Amino acid sequence: MLTVLACALTDPPTGAALVQDLEPAPTQQASPTPTSSPLLCIVSTGYTGGKLRLRDCGSTQCQELELLDEGETLSIESSGAWLKVTSSSRLSGFINSKFCKISGE
Repeated sequence: MLTVLACALTDPPTGAALVQDLEPAPTQQASPTPTSSPLLCIVSTGYTGGKLRLRDCGSTQCQELELLDEGETLSIESSGAWLKVTSSSRLSGFINSKFCKISGE
């Protein structure tokens, strides 16, 4: 097997030009996009001392992840008949929306 290497005979750039060529072009930093505050949900079972099951999917057939206390505040990630929420213990799961009072309503 024969390998041929070809080189162009040109003058190399001067030291100053070489350094300048190797420096990355300055980039502009993107300004952060403001985000709205997350929607909050208050667990509302209708019973003093009531508990609500946080589930791993939106159905009563899904596995229970945690018991939530009446009045506990949750962050809503997505909405629908079943809300995807994050609990105060930072566990993410689903609750039925009828047991949630949106904070501020």
